[in-house]
Amino acid sequence: MAPNLEKLHRYRHALALLLLALLLALLDARCIPNGYFRLLGYYDSGIFAYMGQQLAQGAVLYRDVWDHKPPLIYYLNELGVWLGRGSPGGILAICFVAGLGFLATIYAVVAPALGALPALVGALLALCLFPALAETPNSTEAFAMPLQALSLLLLLREWGGERRKLYALAQGAIGALLFLLRPNCIGVTVVYVLVMGSVLLRERKIGELAGRAGLLGLGFGVVSGAVVAPLALAGAWRDFLYAAFGYNVEYVRLASFYSRLASIFYGFQVTSQFGCSMVAAAAALAVVARRGQDAAVQRLGAAGALLLAVEALMSSASGRGSWHYYLAWLPAMIVLTAYFFHLLKGKEGTLATACLAVTLAGYLAVQGAAYLRGAFVEHAKTGRIVDAARAAARPSDRVTVWGDTELEIHFRLGRRPGSRLFHTTPLQHDRSLYRKLAAWILSD
Repeated sequence: MAPNLEKLHRYRHALALLLLALLLALLDARCIPNGYFRLLGYYDSGIFAYMGQQLAQGAVLYRDVWDHKPPLIYYLNELGVWLGRGSPGGILAICFVAGLGFLATIYAVVAPALGALPALVGALLALCLFPALAETPNSTEAFAMPLQALSLLLLLREWGGERRKLYALAQGAIGALLFLLRPNCIGVTVVYVLVMGSVLLRERKIGELAGRAGLLGLGFGVVSGAVVAPLALAGAWRDFLYAAFGYNVEYVRLASFYSRLASIFYGFQVTSQFGCSMVAAAAALAVVARRGQDAAVQRLGAAGALLLAVEALMSSASGRGSWHYYLAWLPAMIVLTAYFFHLLKGKEGTLATACLAVTLAGYLAVQGAAYLRGAFVEHAKTGRIVDAARAAARPSDRVTVWGDTELEIHFRLGRRPGSRLFHTTPLQHDRSLYRKLAAWILSD
């Protein structure tokens, strides 16, 4: 290797992180030219920023200003308003620090096991997907991502043999912070409990399991108490309980089993840009199919696959498909994307390709079935309109179907239109065209 290339190779991790930081800054710069509109115009972000402003001016959370989220997102926005001296620029600065922390930590999760290039590819794909999922970086899920990555990093170290008590305590603290951002952001904590619980049970270390469970609970309790105590002292305890839990339990009960399944499938649709969800699902299949590989690589792939499954379930709790919900999938997708490209460059490229083919075939089958069901529903709905029109009009009558309607009605009815301009599309382009074509309608 030439001396200059050798020097670049030595600093490959630093160069990769520098590239990611510059690209993240470019993405966040979307909010700068018209900062108040771009950062605050988006519905949730505007709520968080306004409540942060009110808290900075002395308002009591949930008693003077109310929203149905736990308190941490509002405290972060209050800090941003204080840092920006009343400007949303401080909020944007905190968002950038959180995003940079996420990228650096998730890179540290992936690179030791798979190398710099797969880690960089995974992070770049996630950065490509981020603007499509988040109108602004000021969201609960975006602030949760660095905590998810840190929890995943500690899990892999503990799973790999570093059984430090501090890790269990830290996992409890991270779980509390995630819960106080949004309760369904704790998927990575659930993964930690499942993985380490099963590992210690398999090793029959019941005493150690009980000790770590106690440390996990201690970390969760201490951090939760520190965040919630000011609300109790301000007399807003009951308001906090209803806003953070009571209201959301009622909200979740509105969702049906079918709407939750539809929400998960919709998540795979919206994250399929640049092939992210397809590659991640293929990697998860490869984790199950592959045996006898490096232990660190296998643990990384298994953690990513389990995290993606748990986050998919968590994000579907409300049965709705808001795009920012799926930001919580990105840490798992980065891990699995890196894992997939690691397989491609090795001897298991055929297995990775086969898993991708199975994933694509399954996606097309489910999507085709969904479209077919929708087509039958719409066909039946249109049929009722056609039947009503046939009953009310003779075959020789002209029939006008006005408004933004399905053109299938015209075809199935088979009658001449009341005007040559039988659909509204030409009227929607320009006012001068509207005035000209409106005369045709009146003359016909």
